[in-house]
Amino acid sequence: MSRTTFTVDEDLGDRIREYKRSGETTDEFFERIEALLSDGEFNPNSDVPDDVLTVDHIPDIANAVSRQTTRDIKETLRR
Repeated sequence: MSRTTFTVDEDLGDRIREYKRSGETTDEFFERIEALLSDGEFNPNSDVPDDVLTVDHIPDIANAVSRQTTRDIKETLRR
């Protein structure tokens, strides 16, 4: 059986090792990850439903909160 070697940054390698289960071989780890990807349980390319917030929404939420806070402060000062 042939083998393939992947080379990654040390920091990335450390983060990947955190996801390996105790006693799990590297091959078993990659088989588990591949199964998750192919089963659709984790698919970074899938569309996110409209009612699910993601990191991409943070600027919009922050702007909306800022605008509302500004309106609230102006209203309070008018009284």
